[in-house]
Amino acid sequence: MDATAVDDADTAPPAAEDSNVDNKELPSLTTRKRAREETVERREDALKRAAGEVVFFENLVPIRIDLEADGRKIKDTITWNLDEKETTPETFASILCEDMGITSTSAQQLIATTIKRQIQALNQCYTRTVRGEELRLIELDLRLNDVCIKDQFEWDIVYPKNSPEDFAKALCIDLGLDGEFVAAIAYSIREQVHQHRQTLLNGDLLPEESLEPVQRAIRDIEEVSEWQPEVEILTEAQIKAWEKKEDREARHARRRR
Repeated sequence: MDATAVDDADTAPPAAEDSNVDNKELPSLTTRKRAREETVERREDALKRAAGEVVFFENLVPIRIDLEADGRKIKDTITWNLDEKETTPETFASILCEDMGITSTSAQQLIATTIKRQIQALNQCYTRTVRGEELRLIELDLRLNDVCIKDQFEWDIVYPKNSPEDFAKALCIDLGLDGEFVAAIAYSIREQVHQHRQTLLNGDLLPEESLEPVQRAIRDIEEVSEWQPEVEILTEAQIKAWEKKEDREARHARRRR
């Protein structure tokens, strides 16, 4: 599934030869799609305000907890609202430890410190404004129990209204996947978006990482097999191989942090 796909209505018919319209370059498909979406969103927001509803967009970022405390491994992935005022990292750490049956104060402090350190780094990345369109490749390679999903698609990493959660819900409905995959897919997208944003803002972008703006709504038939999701039921041997791979990736991620 392609996050930048648009419907056939975006394809404007060619102007007639005797038209009085100047021969000017038309906006790209993505630009026209975004302009239409923003018009609809402004209209919906205006209706909500008129009805007395509060309209806001959560500034969600990915937080990964992967540590050891008091001889126990603590792993979790969450999305944190950078504008959160009520729930503190300390409060969340206390709730998480209670859910896991951990009574150690030092474990709570370690979890809270891990969250705060990541929030600080993410704040530096997301408080800087990036204008224009920045398409990047997002790749999914996820496993839950014995089900594996693989996919790749293009994503505008600086458009604030792109919702990984909405995309994940639509993808899971299309593929008949369990609801647990929604959170896993959304988190993976957010984590990769952050990595791409960090690379962009640090000036470490490689030429091949930046994708060209979308000009056609439909891919060439030769490319279809590369841009479609795959769902696989794993055997026990494949699950063990996956677990080794996940442990290896977790170790690498801990060293990077």
